[in-house]
Amino acid sequence: MIIIKRFTSILITPFICLSIVNAQAPAPAAPIEKPPINKQAKKELPDFSTIFPDIKLTTKGKMSNGMRYGYQTDIELDDIIKRLKKSLGEGWEFRQVTGKELEQTTTEMKKSGAELLGLYSLTNPDFPRSEVGVGLVKPPNKEAKNMLSIITNTSPETMTGEIPKEAPQHLKAQLIFDEEILKKTYADQVRLMPGHEALKPKYGIAEDAGRKNAADVSAKTIITFLKGMSEKKPRPPARVLKILKVLEYKNLKVEPGDYTIAPSDPVKTPDGNLHFNIIKGDKLIQINLPGKDDYILLQMRLIKEKWRVVAEYID
Repeated sequence: MIIIKRFTSILITPFICLSIVNAQAPAPAAPIEKPPINKQAKKELPDFSTIFPDIKLTTKGKMSNGMRYGYQTDIELDDIIKRLKKSLGEGWEFRQVTGKELEQTTTEMKKSGAELLGLYSLTNPDFPRSEVGVGLVKPPNKEAKNMLSIITNTSPETMTGEIPKEAPQHLKAQLIFDEEILKKTYADQVRLMPGHEALKPKYGIAEDAGRKNAADVSAKTIITFLKGMSEKKPRPPARVLKILKVLEYKNLKVEPGDYTIAPSDPVKTPDGNLHFNIIKGDKLIQINLPGKDDYILLQMRLIKEKWRVVAEYID
């Protein structure tokens, strides 16, 4: 199964951990770097080093795919989020991180003696390849002020065409298993394409022992399958991050009707190919690991103003 064996997120939470460790002491005096130019759209991501003029900025630095900012503050996270919403304006979606994703970050914090007080993920359609993480941490020194960490993470330019932000969110939620996100990214009914890992007889989802036929299942069924796989073999956040940072997303050119494409591994369909039933407006997203022949395919459809996965191929 590619997604487990070979693709083991945009996972921004390890960046939060790194930032907190580096931000516990004020950074030495040095020229403040100019924010990197964001080429993904006409607009640029905000410069978060100036968004809180009344809060002490202790850390600012470049990361492989973004920037990190560290502040010392006694302000509660709820108040920080309210201020961010006001400063950033319309278009930003604020998601409070919960569940397993939060648990993994909390565990990483405890290793350094710190306590995670809360974590948010910010996205904006104007920046479809970017995610902003906002976390508040109580440092090991209990007498010190809390550390506010803001991390921007932008996927590489290898994403071509218009890639719905739900595509990387969906893949991330599969790898670290986030049930709430998967409920939002899966359509109510999902077609598992021939060769899909979940169609193996041992899982009891499909009657076809050879996985040569597609199977239409409920979102609940596939989410339950992914939950079981996650519990059986949890994936280290650092490894997930390493893989997701380099994935290539391609928006395939499709037209309504039957779309035929070869699978990354042989399937026992009559012609050896996969056949997606495309309706007007659908997107077919191909996800590759650079230098590898294996890939994932997500057929996405705009449903109630949100892109949802209606069919997927994951071997």
